[in-house]
Amino acid sequence: MEYDKKQVFAAAMLAIIAMVAIAYAQNIMGTVTLTTVEPVTVSNITDTFPARSAGVRTYPNIIALELSSSNGFRSGDDVVVRVELVPYDAKVYAGFRSLVIQILYAANVRATLTLQTPYSDFTLENIATQLYSFDVVVIFATGKEPVTATLGLKVTIVGILP
Repeated sequence: MEYDKKQVFAAAMLAIIAMVAIAYAQNIMGTVTLTTVEPVTVSNITDTFPARSAGVRTYPNIIALELSSSNGFRSGDDVVVRVELVPYDAKVYAGFRSLVIQILYAANVRATLTLQTPYSDFTLENIATQLYSFDVVVIFATGKEPVTATLGLKVTIVGILP
């Protein structure tokens, strides 16, 4: 296939015109930058639980949900939240004869996690756009050995219902 000089010149000119048009459109429209904000902050719980003991420990302000308009939330929304127990070291959990984790907001239990059911969903109804702080209560019974554990939680917003 042979091309004459006119065809090559026309193709090159069309490419140059397309590049100029794209540059002009970017200049007119500007650059779009998308910034995401994570509305969930979770702190891990690291503690030592003595051997052959049982008890209840409360850890304040472990979970924070920033439900604000800049994060895409509106007052009056219902927000569905999922909480999961994260097993950093499975052997640590074997040291507990019993382990129950409760998620509290305003002294009310919103979710309960156990070794057999390590996840739970709950709904915050008719929210106000604000910071929500949750306490975590650990109810435990240990075996023959003391347990030094990092109890991790994964918190995810799984739905927004208007």
